[in-house]
Amino acid sequence: MVKYMLLVAIPLLHILQISAQDMPYMPHGEDWKNKISGQYGHLEGIALFEDGTFLLYGYATLVYGTYVREAAHLNFTTNKSDTLSVFAHCNPASLGKSTMVFSGFEESDNFVQFDDEQPKRVFNENANCFDSPFVYVSPIIPSMVKIFSVSDREDTKAYTWLFSNAQQEFNEFFFMHRPPKPEYEDFFGQFFKDEDGKLNIQLSNYGGEKGYKRAFDSVENEEWNEIVAIKQQVSQAYDYQGDYFVNAAYATFAEVDLSQYVYQESSNAYIKSNQEDYGAYGEQNRYNDDRVLRKLERISLSAGTAAALSEDNTLAGSLFYTTCEEPEKSYKSPQATMDRYDPVLPAPTTIPPVPITDKAEPRKASSR
Repeated sequence: MVKYMLLVAIPLLHILQISAQDMPYMPHGEDWKNKISGQYGHLEGIALFEDGTFLLYGYATLVYGTYVREAAHLNFTTNKSDTLSVFAHCNPASLGKSTMVFSGFEESDNFVQFDDEQPKRVFNENANCFDSPFVYVSPIIPSMVKIFSVSDREDTKAYTWLFSNAQQEFNEFFFMHRPPKPEYEDFFGQFFKDEDGKLNIQLSNYGGEKGYKRAFDSVENEEWNEIVAIKQQVSQAYDYQGDYFVNAAYATFAEVDLSQYVYQESSNAYIKSNQEDYGAYGEQNRYNDDRVLRKLERISLSAGTAAALSEDNTLAGSLFYTTCEEPEKSYKSPQATMDRYDPVLPAPTTIPPVPITDKAEPRKASSR
């Protein structure tokens, strides 16, 4: 398995300097991508593919994108996800209240506002020792929700997104926040051959002045095949336009084969037809239990104007409180507080299922 170490960002002031003993190199011809494809670096580095895509990798870092040739260097364009995505569901069993799952809100300063209330922090300041998933149960079904995000703690402005639930048709919400990160900024690079004639690449954002030496070209071997498999998974995740589902433990699923399920209107859920051989499987693997799934709908968001937040116009406290210093007062995930797991498995109706054949997200429903 390829292990990835922490990438250390070393700004080069957008100037790439090659030492005197190294020879600048830029391939030419129609097959120029074939000449430079391969893995550069080892525990951290970049992989270039013949189809014009790349993976920049390191500890907790996996950036996918495309590259093009420009004179004596390459321009790298990263694939960027939406900063905020919201999905929703109507759960007939939750009357007069709503459930909200927050993912990716641990970093930066993030606030949420329901209806006409003042904004409130999602997490307490200096939060740590996180125990996901973060599930908040509200005594109301909001008609309007606004999210505030301050990516820089020194910034006094918050970026905002809002959506309407005026008819209160949804009572389960899933907020996915992906704060901007430096590694997702576009960058460039250039090649050189060292004194041993080995091909190297120097990047404007990572790798320092030495850059990364090509470990091997795009030949089939165990390590390269693994990188190609990771690239396929990442590209499919970016391209995925299908439906998402969630189970009782708030784990999300994609590419669900609904031909194995029947839809039950009374619970607005999909029930797996064949539940034989599960036995204690659901009890021991609650996070991966796909016997009962609820379909999520993507909510259309409107970008609001930047807002200034202060103690005067925000509520005290936070939705979640977690700190290593006070574990007894800190939030515990539903899994941690659940002594046993017994998902509701009502008798399914005979409404015809609808199969899905879209591309996969990393998590898939089991074929049990």
